[in-house]
Amino acid sequence: MSSFGRRLLEERVRLGLSQEGFAEVGGVKRSSQHLYEKDVRHPDAAYLAKIHAAGADLGYLFTGRPSRQYDGQPVVPIAQALVAYRAVDAFARKHGEAASQQELERLFEFLCSGMSAETESASDLSKIAMLSRTGS
Repeated sequence: MSSFGRRLLEERVRLGLSQEGFAEVGGVKRSSQHLYEKDVRHPDAAYLAKIHAAGADLGYLFTGRPSRQYDGQPVVPIAQALVAYRAVDAFARKHGEAASQQELERLFEFLCSGMSAETESASDLSKIAMLSRTGS
């Protein structure tokens, strides 16, 4: 069975975050994140609660067995969901009150539905980023 640090690294990668980004989510410095992933130090409960809230599977971290069932639904890494969120935010700023909250939510779901944990190509992300700049 792999170490806690190795599983933590795997969860970070699954969520689509850099060490710096995951450290920020957990409320620690990048150097601490690095030490956690190398099994030199172990995180505290506050860190674990924060990364769990961001989608980390604590069951997997502790046992090595995934604890979540996704019912076949695609999992969108946080980095990609943020790109979609920013695109929707830019669209909303450009179009103001012309778009309802429900329409914005549907746009976000549509953008996320085109992504999955396997979607990591720069071209997919750049297309969505371009949408956020053009607002169309």
